[in-house]
Amino acid sequence: MQISANQQAGECHGMAPPVQPAEGSAALTGLVAQVARLVACGHPDKEIATTLKVPNQSVKNAVRAAKRVLGVQGRAQFATVLKIRSADAQAFPLSPRHESVLALFSDGKRNKEIGRALSISAETVRSHMSEIFRRTGSKNRVQAAVWWRSRATQAGAATSPQMEA
Repeated sequence: MQISANQQAGECHGMAPPVQPAEGSAALTGLVAQVARLVACGHPDKEIATTLKVPNQSVKNAVRAAKRVLGVQGRAQFATVLKIRSADAQAFPLSPRHESVLALFSDGKRNKEIGRALSISAETVRSHMSEIFRRTGSKNRVQAAVWWRSRATQAGAATSPQMEA
């Protein structure tokens, strides 16, 4: 999944950046500031590194530096400290691969079947499901499937290619 220019500029999912920066956030500059905003929006390190065209280790170092400057212990606190609305921080879009995994799962497929269909291992499917839980705020597979079905219903589209047939 690509990070949009708006998100790179500090906007989370098309929303305007926060009006009042948190105390200490003004001390964030350059790469550290960009990385902190993207982490607050829920983007993983690898995606941030690819988008900003920097090594993965530079992103990890920037996250550590931002934690020190902002006085936070975990990545989840970035959104609060940088005053990103919780609805924006929780509305992380799924990557096309995550959508494929979730669509197949919501059709009743097991990890092994999903893995075969997508040419990935069952362990990779489990990893994708964990990331899906994080991005959708689901606590289990049933909640994730319900979230996917409601999203597909709102969009007026079929939940997976198999359902279109």
